[in-house]
Amino acid sequence: MKMRWITRNYKNNDTRLRTNFLWFPKTINEETRWLERATWAEYYVVLPEQLRTGVYWKPLEWSE
Repeated sequence: MKMRWITRNYKNNDTRLRTNFLWFPKTINEETRWLERATWAEYYVVLPEQLRTGVYWKPLEWSE
């Protein structure tokens, strides 16, 4: 039986584009947007072992 979820092996500093409708304010590089459909770039961050509380995608810049 095949699992429905897939674990992806992201590497540090991998990037992706996200597009979504912003119901709540989102600020990237001192520019805030909300109540609109927006696209932004994110990069994958792995924290050092001593600070590690997980890994996450961090917003990088707005994309038009």
